Amino acid sequence: MCILVVNLIYTFCFLKLLLNRKHNSQYGKAIKRWNQIASYDENIKTFCPLHPENIHGREPLNRSIFSLEALQATYNFMDQGHYRPVTCIPRQKVAIIIPYRDREKGLHTFLNNVVPRIRRQNIEFGIYVVEQIAGQLFNKGVCFNIGFEQAMADYNYDCIVFHDVDIIAEDDRNFFTCGYQPRHLAVNVEQFGYK
Repeated sequence: MCILVVNLIYTFCFLKLLLNRKHNSQYGKAIKRWNQIASYDENIKTFCPLHPENIHGREPLNRSIFSLEALQATYNFMDQGHYRPVTCIPRQKVAIIIPYRDREKGLHTFLNNVVPRIRRQNIEFGIYVVEQIAGQLFNKGVCFNIGFEQAMADYNYDCIVFHDVDIIAEDDRNFFTCGYQPRHLAVNVEQFGYK
């Protein structure tokens, strides 16, 4: 009898351990994502396509510099730096974290180019610009950490993209999404002749 009770307790603990691993794995994230889908509008029940039809491919950068007010008026579909497609259920929620200090023109050029390209990818995304105060040595790592903490406090993001303000995607086929392993999105850059 005592051995049977010990075996039952051992089996129960083992099953509980497996369930915890299951919910902390990719499977657990998928279950959480399905639960979030229930909160979408009843008319929207289809996932956004993996490769949207409105992707343009490579296009030249728009080097125009607009004021922050002009950018807000142009990209009024964003709600405080956050966007979610309205016609389909996005497959991932992505936080884009940008450390920043004293590069206002570069930031405006970045936003003017990247926001429309990412929007065409039909993903839900939030942009977090983390500004360090002037007068100290720029610490990009601390800015990334602070941005990560704030992003995860705001939403339950599936994917985090750490981005420099001076690297701008020229091709909207470079998807701002995550797989199972970390990856570097800027493999070919203009500065090195795209090699």
